[in-house]
Amino acid sequence: MAGADRYWQVRRGAKGWFGSIILRQMATLDAPPTSNDSDATPEGEYPPVEGTTAPPPEVIRVPSRRLSGPVAYAAVGVPLLIASFVGSMFAARGAAAPAPAHSAHWSYEGADGPAQWGAIDPHNIACQTGGEQSPIDITPSRLMQVDWLTPITLRYKPAKQLRLVNNGHTYQVNYERGSRMTFLGQEYELVQFHFHTPSEHTVNGRAADMELQLVHAMPDAPSRLAILGILIVEGRENAALAKFWEQMPQKETKDPVPLNVELNPQDFIPQNTRYYAYNGSLTTPPCTQGVQWVVLKEAITASRAQIQKFKDVFKMNARPVQPVKDRFIMEEAAPTR
Repeated sequence: MAGADRYWQVRRGAKGWFGSIILRQMATLDAPPTSNDSDATPEGEYPPVEGTTAPPPEVIRVPSRRLSGPVAYAAVGVPLLIASFVGSMFAARGAAAPAPAHSAHWSYEGADGPAQWGAIDPHNIACQTGGEQSPIDITPSRLMQVDWLTPITLRYKPAKQLRLVNNGHTYQVNYERGSRMTFLGQEYELVQFHFHTPSEHTVNGRAADMELQLVHAMPDAPSRLAILGILIVEGRENAALAKFWEQMPQKETKDPVPLNVELNPQDFIPQNTRYYAYNGSLTTPPCTQGVQWVVLKEAITASRAQIQKFKDVFKMNARPVQPVKDRFIMEEAAPTR
């Protein structure tokens, strides 16, 4: 596809505050970006699922003008801050508020499975009609490489006062305050983490054995969420899971169960924290949109026994992938030579 055509495809597909930033960056260029096959190959970090193969991705590169010193910060940083501020206001306005507590039963199969979530309760209407739903298949044809994405910063702290929950849908660990993630300059506080099998996000159509999802919220706006997704594949025993896996309640709990060990979510994080990012939603009812997703490219491992222990309780608790529609999946551009 010609460079100009790709530019207008990006312009049509750029939505949300991420999209605002992209268009501002593209506007700083002298001309719409042109295709360059030598620049269109990322670093080969995906897919993280062993045995998956894929052709080199068809990507869109969105570079910023190369400047140096204070001028660079003014030319790139200021537009990003403005776009983030303005875009976040629109995103907050468009995101559904968390639904009030309700008793409608839902599951991952049968008459109250994912295809029916939007019909069994009016609070779940976004599950049926939302245009930016999660999870998604991370596929090369939807990748947009941008060279101004910054690494995520994780400041997780060890904690002892934790609560375990079997909510009938997953194992969940409610975390105490004080652990934070910074993404594109915005801080989010870790609220809880939980698990799915198989992974909800797929890469080139392939699912991992499990997925860990760490849910964060803005400290001053708890309804604004960012979720860090980490794929889990069979391999070595996971030492962090081993600390509490045997304590997880085997049956649904009415009240949280105290966890009697010290835990640090940092122990789940792989060495490589490069990521994919996109705008999406909660993956369970009410499927609230306006969620910032960050999915790490590198998977972590868990032993076959650890994975099977989860499957023995939750045979399958993954929502099917949702249409990407006109969204793009962001990744940091590979360095050009």
